[in-house]
Amino acid sequence: MEEYRRPRVHKACDACGRRKVRCNGQQRCQQCEHLGLVCTYTDNRLARSRKHALRRGEIISKHKTESSSNPLLAPALSSDSTPYFESLVSEYMRFVYPFNPIMTADEVQDAISKMNSDRENAAFVYAFAAATIDLTQSNRPTSSASTQLTQLINQSIEIQPPMFLGFRPSILRTMTNIFIQMCFMSLGQYDLGFIYLREAIAMIHLLRIEDKTVLGSLHPTERARRQRWIQVIKTFLILEPTFINLWIGDRSQVSAKWVEQKHRELDDARWELEVSMLSETQQADLVITRQWMRTLLWQMAMSNWLLSSRPLCPSLSLELPLRLSSQLRQFLTKISQNTIRVHGSSILTKLVEIINIIADVVIHLPQASLELTTSRIGDIVFMKSVVFSFHNLQQVSKDILIEKFGLIRDRFPGIEAACELTV
Repeated sequence: MEEYRRPRVHKACDACGRRKVRCNGQQRCQQCEHLGLVCTYTDNRLARSRKHALRRGEIISKHKTESSSNPLLAPALSSDSTPYFESLVSEYMRFVYPFNPIMTADEVQDAISKMNSDRENAAFVYAFAAATIDLTQSNRPTSSASTQLTQLINQSIEIQPPMFLGFRPSILRTMTNIFIQMCFMSLGQYDLGFIYLREAIAMIHLLRIEDKTVLGSLHPTERARRQRWIQVIKTFLILEPTFINLWIGDRSQVSAKWVEQKHRELDDARWELEVSMLSETQQADLVITRQWMRTLLWQMAMSNWLLSSRPLCPSLSLELPLRLSSQLRQFLTKISQNTIRVHGSSILTKLVEIINIIADVVIHLPQASLELTTSRIGDIVFMKSVVFSFHNLQQVSKDILIEKFGLIRDRFPGIEAACELTV
């Protein structure tokens, strides 16, 4: 990422000032560069006073602890820090905006210009920076990235205006919550992530984005923001309440007719054509999510004894996951691996679910021909290379997959690809 430098000034950055250590006055200063801290400058005299200074080492401890009981306070930034946030806009447009197309580059720049005078804009900018860093550095296993992420999220939460009487939601605040939720998920703080996600959903309802009368009364810029939210929501409509309730609830209500109907919806040729015209980043998210949903649908059918080795409908075949794995491999070989990893934990969870089911099918189904079995195991080897490239793959998931890879190797000792699974 391009670094911005400014002439040396007779003022320490926030981190150096609070620790009372020598600062060279640059952006980023030498101390913050060495310790992996966010380097910001403030005009808050109280924060720079000797009385309110932290002991040497205390602020480093705060930055180095991902989950602190006392979140770092976030004074308003001066214009000296503006270039840092502006430098993230291009990466935001490349990695975040394609699947969160709400706040445009111009709108982000506008928020940056207002962050010194408006707390809601400042909270958004911190969250935007955190989300951008989260996705652009998702394939770099560095502690400094997590430290920076945690600090920016804490700053966003700290500076966000409280909900007093008369509070009205906004798209800006909604997107702040969405970005905070994304980062909490990446940091493994799932409960906090869901809290911020549900608050964002509640604000979207209060904004009545589906009400055409309300939309017609808005300024074109604000109307466009809300209309873009409608398009994002449409992307996830296929995960409708019936599907979710059957997945997490009583699966005895799953019928062959419903499975076949849902399978046809997921095999929509028009959808595939439309998706093929999107960017790689968007395609990765949508295609993997569809294949994951097909896997869930197959599991629901299996749990209700609806599958067969000779089905009347392909969706009820015992071998369906093997066909899905072949399709997914063909797609993944056409796109960059970084395009996949940039989606972070959400896409990783789906890929783990898919490869786990494929491995179960290979282990338990009757052995096919040598050529077909080798091809199936080859798909798993490829999927393993993709999944294990995520530095944030949870150890429990890794252990489960390694155990199943060992079972495949033991069952097919004469197939070279099976031996590659345990390397």
